[in-house]
Amino acid sequence: TENASITIEPETTLSTNISSLALRSSGVSRKITVTNTGAANATNIAVSASPAWPTGTSVTIAPACSTLAPLASCDVTINPGATPSATPGVTNPTPITMSIHAENSDTVTASIHILAYGSVYQSGYIFSFDDSTPITGSVGGVVASLSDQSTGIVFDAAPRVVGGINEASVAGAGSCDGKSDGLCNTARIIAAIGVAYNTYAAGLCKATIGGYSDWYLPAICELGYTTASNCGTVGSPFMQNIQSNLVNNGNIGSLANNNYYWSSTEYAPNQQNGVWVSNFST
Repeated sequence: TENASITIEPETTLSTNISSLALRSSGVSRKITVTNTGAANATNIAVSASPAWPTGTSVTIAPACSTLAPLASCDVTINPGATPSATPGVTNPTPITMSIHAENSDTVTASIHILAYGSVYQSGYIFSFDDSTPITGSVGGVVASLSDQSTGIVFDAAPRVVGGINEASVAGAGSCDGKSDGLCNTARIIAAIGVAYNTYAAGLCKATIGGYSDWYLPAICELGYTTASNCGTVGSPFMQNIQSNLVNNGNIGSLANNNYYWSSTEYAPNQQNGVWVSNFST
């Protein structure tokens, strides 16, 4: 036997600025900030993932994370690869649980979602991304509901001119960018028709669907592309849309059935009786 010395490091605690982070596959790298909320230095912060990171995704741990003083913070950066963790078309994908810990700390976790067109997130199929959001938070985007909310709803039982929501209207006082801003269009339609929400198409969007209550009736260019409605062509659509990014890729589930769907865009030459619709078909 011989004498030996043992160094016991005091334990500390960690926290993160967010508990869930969504990224676009092959998109912008995004950061999670780790803070040492304990009274001792946190040493050698590391991360692990379960299930494993999809192919191409990597994590960068800032040098400051090697020895993190009390109340200090450092960044863990996730660099998304081309393979999503939420496989397109899978309606209940498993998020990645990222565990963050130091040699002498507890473990904190965050749910990571690496998404592509057709991935299901927040109760819908993603068809539009906004990767310009701050890198300290999730990617933005728009989803289409997982299933039809009606199989025969009317646009308006008593046709009227809502105004400011046709394919030629532009954003302004009392007007929307009618061909592309379904959220604005929907608000104007509901204001015009009223509270019998379950009797008309835009009104159905007032429902809570899949736990979310911020749904709207898409504008015509959000549904698809056609030069007649100023929405571009198959090779050059005006904007990200359901036809291009979901139907044409086979990732829209029950909606790709050669059915017609209301848009929230009135038809400029006949606003009282005309509304643009889209036929989802491969």
